[in-house]
Amino acid sequence: MHTILSVLILILVTFSPAMAGEAPPPHIDVYGTATIEVVPDQIFWNLTVRNTGKDLSRVAEDSIKSVDQVHSFLRQQGVPETDIRIADMEYGEQREYQDKTLIMSGYEASTSIVFRTASSGNYKAMWIGLSEKPGVSIRTIQYDHSKRIGYQNETRKQALLKAREKARALAETLGCSIGEPLFIEEDLSWYSLAALSNQKTILSDDYNLGLPSGRIPITCRVKVSFRLIASGKLSGDATNNAPFSAATEHNKGFSGSCPTCGRH
Repeated sequence: MHTILSVLILILVTFSPAMAGEAPPPHIDVYGTATIEVVPDQIFWNLTVRNTGKDLSRVAEDSIKSVDQVHSFLRQQGVPETDIRIADMEYGEQREYQDKTLIMSGYEASTSIVFRTASSGNYKAMWIGLSEKPGVSIRTIQYDHSKRIGYQNETRKQALLKAREKARALAETLGCSIGEPLFIEEDLSWYSLAALSNQKTILSDDYNLGLPSGRIPITCRVKVSFRLIASGKLSGDATNNAPFSAATEHNKGFSGSCPTCGRH
């Protein structure tokens, strides 16, 4: 009996309307984007400590000393131990071309160090002190806010409201209205873009030693699908241009057939 019941449930699931290829309800897909600009209150520094030489043992010893010097300097500058991350040392061979032949010329050791400071701290002293350490290069600095999550939650709400606004305006242009949301998705790729926009890559020793003034953007983008509801005939110019408008708006987010004009 249990076996028969299991088979019947499997058949019902397999041949449900959605699985059977039933057309989705008329809907409109839109994106909503919101941005809040805030003054950063912290900086993330990304350093590389690099040592080279002919003897691998000596290179390793020099690398350990260089990393210890940087660590001691950061502690002297008041950076908490919990805000410092030191990666494991990495080794490799140095190679160069001589007479059109690639040969090994020595060894290198590198270590990455990431730490966090308050944006109101002594930025210039930190920069100069690090640049004086042998083998140290500052790869990137990134500005951020300690309450980023709270700001992201706020921008997410605003993005949803803007998506609803946009969907309503598009639907009303075709004499329709929107119903309940059918699908909501957050575009996480925007977090990566925002991080890049707040990051400064160090390209030369002439980089400005002053902390850049201004704000950083905290952005959220969402994709929402709303049910599209027919609410009467198109009127005015919308009626005359119905074939053109329906086809154009379809390419901007309409899926399925429009309940007003019947176009796909």
